[in-house]
Amino acid sequence: MSSGQFIARIRPQANDGTTDIRTSPLAHGKRIFMYFLQELFRDPNPTGFRYMDDDKETGIIIKGAFAKDQETYNTKPIIAVDRGGAQIQSRTLGSIEFVDYKTGGYTRTELIPFSLIARVLSENEYTAEQIAYFVASTTFLLRHVLIRQGFYHVGNQMVINPPMQPVGVVPADQAGLVMIQITMPCSHLMTGRFVPINRPYLKDTHTIIKDSQSGATLLPEDEGSQD
Repeated sequence: MSSGQFIARIRPQANDGTTDIRTSPLAHGKRIFMYFLQELFRDPNPTGFRYMDDDKETGIIIKGAFAKDQETYNTKPIIAVDRGGAQIQSRTLGSIEFVDYKTGGYTRTELIPFSLIARVLSENEYTAEQIAYFVASTTFLLRHVLIRQGFYHVGNQMVINPPMQPVGVVPADQAGLVMIQITMPCSHLMTGRFVPINRPYLKDTHTIIKDSQSGATLLPEDEGSQD
């Protein structure tokens, strides 16, 4: 593999609005991981498979959706990038970081854990094993590249499943294919600012100080009578 020049190129395409982290961090994460793998395989690597944008010229297919063409499956390995389930959960009690008592609005940040999935398919079990290990090990080593693209946590605790038949993943007539699934836990931080409708909010503040023995009010009445 070359000296890491591909790192600077790992980013969403300029015309791909679906990767906007502000509107959909999940779609953003999936697309970023797909672009990461495409750029990873553009350079010479231990697997011997090089990625190119042209499906006819590329040695390996890397897409976010499964190819349906049987001839493509039978001649080239494929990495299909997918996403697992996501969950919005609180990091603290309500995760409220800032409250504006004047408007009743608040800012909160929640953690969104989910998983990214890379399914490696090939008619050769050794090829699938080789590609899967290269994807997992290199993603682990270069996880800082993904973190810089908006991930809060990514690239640790990956699971590489053993080779299996891709039942339910490819059409039934795709006989002889082997699939290895790589599952990578990750998470994004979601920050939102809200002003609840019809919520009572603070209009003014003042301080009242009373004598502990007599209970007489010292402020603010006495404060106003002072010269």
